[in-house]
Amino acid sequence: MKTREAGSTFTSVPGLVALGVICIVTAYMRLVTLTVFLVLVLLLMLFSFIWTRLSLRRMKISARAVSCRVFPGEDIRLDLEVTNNKILPLLWIEVSLFDKRPKFIAEGSETGHRISWIMPGKTVSREIVIHTQRRGAAFLGSLDATSGDGFGLGSRTETFALENPAMMVVYPKVFPVDSSPLADDLRSMQPSDRGRLQDNSLFKGIRDYEAGDSIKNINWRVLARQGQLAVNIYQNLDPKLVTFIFDLESFTRWREEVTNSGVHQVLDEIREEALEDMISLAASCVLSLQKRKIRSNLVLPAFGSDGIRILSGEDILTALAWLEYNGDRCFFPDLPNHMHTFGQVWVLSDTGTASENLKSKAGRTRDMGIITYEQEGGTGFGRVLTYRQLRGTT
Repeated sequence: MKTREAGSTFTSVPGLVALGVICIVTAYMRLVTLTVFLVLVLLLMLFSFIWTRLSLRRMKISARAVSCRVFPGEDIRLDLEVTNNKILPLLWIEVSLFDKRPKFIAEGSETGHRISWIMPGKTVSREIVIHTQRRGAAFLGSLDATSGDGFGLGSRTETFALENPAMMVVYPKVFPVDSSPLADDLRSMQPSDRGRLQDNSLFKGIRDYEAGDSIKNINWRVLARQGQLAVNIYQNLDPKLVTFIFDLESFTRWREEVTNSGVHQVLDEIREEALEDMISLAASCVLSLQKRKIRSNLVLPAFGSDGIRILSGEDILTALAWLEYNGDRCFFPDLPNHMHTFGQVWVLSDTGTASENLKSKAGRTRDMGIITYEQEGGTGFGRVLTYRQLRGTT
């Protein structure tokens, strides 16, 4: 538990010692009036020092999330409970949720609460309402509580760990989109297929025959040569699946900088507004496809030695809420191993083309579509959609 103290200089141990020494000196010099005044000040400071030290003893603080997964403009609500388990009353306490204010909290919104006068053995409940303004996320695992004496001479801050940590997630802003062009090439499936299709062109291996296996999967060569029944195993595809590959590096602009060691590429700009719009577009398309009973994947690039992230379902919106891109180089090291399972693939790009790191791993770009924020010249992709087209604006 972290502890921080603040207040008057004389409510600390060195300050009290200094006051005591001054009292002794003035008493020795027979300055009666000044000595009496200083003794009263010393007693006041000593009282403040002791009260501040005891103010947060045996206090229990808990917070329960009522609504923690919202969209921008909606409110996050927390139920705060403060219990005084000591024999002394608590004059005041101020509870703060965050050391650093998250970006998703709107200006003027409360991120804490102040409670006055809690009697021994009593519990006080308060509701904290946080107004949101944009996407973002924060993990609430502890609270900072500050209390002290009634004169304002000293205060003490301690960190209280929460028994049930809360995850605050503000999803990206969503808007109506026309998602029909995204799924035009998907094959229609029968209800019994459950959205999956066996593709006999993607051979995985052979296993022994089991009761119930389809006769069309029998490997006749093994049967003829070895006299044993074996069946071929094929890769299952997801034709009712749309995968978005987020090419984050396309939203950066780089320039050459000449130094003594040579020519280097230096980050010049991150097109943050365009990136935020495309994050919202991705979330909107995922929800629109979900209404049409079409599943979605989202592929986020790798940074450094990490691997790519393949997300589905609600994890997509959560990942987009957490996404913070600082212009780092992006990589797609293991993308080729997954391309055949992605169904219909769309690249989310700023410029109408893919970054070199994505092109080197994605294979033939004409097998994919691209959703571009600003189309610049030829795209190299067979199917091209723009941000404005999907939003239905001109």
